[in-house]
Amino acid sequence: MNKQKVFLDNQKSNEKLIYEFSFFGCMKRLVILLAVVLVVPVAAQGTYIIVSDSDCDVAMADLLASVMEAKIVKVEWGSYDEEALEELVEKDPETVIIIGGSMAVVDQIEEFLESMGFPIFRIAGEDRKETSLEVYRNFKDNFNDDFAVIVVDTNRSSILRGKRLAIKNSVPLFFCDVSELDDLIKEVDNLGIEEVKIISGNRQDDLRTTCEKRLKEAQERFEEIVETIEGSEESESEEEGEEEIESIREGEESVNEELLEAVEECRKLLTKAVDAFEDGNYLKCLEYLVDVEKLLNELEETL
Repeated sequence: MNKQKVFLDNQKSNEKLIYEFSFFGCMKRLVILLAVVLVVPVAAQGTYIIVSDSDCDVAMADLLASVMEAKIVKVEWGSYDEEALEELVEKDPETVIIIGGSMAVVDQIEEFLESMGFPIFRIAGEDRKETSLEVYRNFKDNFNDDFAVIVVDTNRSSILRGKRLAIKNSVPLFFCDVSELDDLIKEVDNLGIEEVKIISGNRQDDLRTTCEKRLKEAQERFEEIVETIEGSEESESEEEGEEEIESIREGEESVNEELLEAVEECRKLLTKAVDAFEDGNYLKCLEYLVDVEKLLNELEETL
């Protein structure tokens, strides 16, 4: 009889331990949900931006927050940040914007917030260039389009310089590698932004190669335009082009004066680009080339 009583007592004790273990395990898994349920309701607090601690992503978030009057919640790159989520849910945001792909801000964060009923909008591209373009495309009306800032490397000081300039003027901010610069400038131009300011670190050799290539292409296009206006194929250099332009001014009244002025302006800008290149000021050279290429496009369309 005593043995049976001892057995029953041990069985009850084990059941109690199993129950307590399961209970506390469940409590641990639901810590965020309980925090949400117990929080005192507050009025909706506008827009919040979730971003990882990547320098480029943070710069994009800081800029977007400044033009939208939004607030930022940072999470560790690639991690499910419970503490940050608790903080965000307590704010009861009207809208949540996520900047960066699922490698940076993990899907579990988005899924949890959606399950709580918050509207989520994620902005992400294949790389930082595409992500920065998507930020502008989706929130274009919040920016000034006087010019755009392009940061050409991942150097932290370059990123900070670009961010400060963009925030100060409420203009778009884009990121790319040197090899992508040419394509990005064309994309920015297609977005209707006529001027760019390029910021880079120490990759002068790469910038020199980019400038050299684009300068050569611009010079060839300019010479072709001059030849078309003159109606001959004898022009082989920029200097010969200048003489032909003067000849056209004096003897051919049929040539549109505005066209000639555009050609002259293009020639001056091209000269400045060459001078900047020879002085080793490759960023300035690129800025001149952007204006040159726009004029060349207009001239080619006219002709």
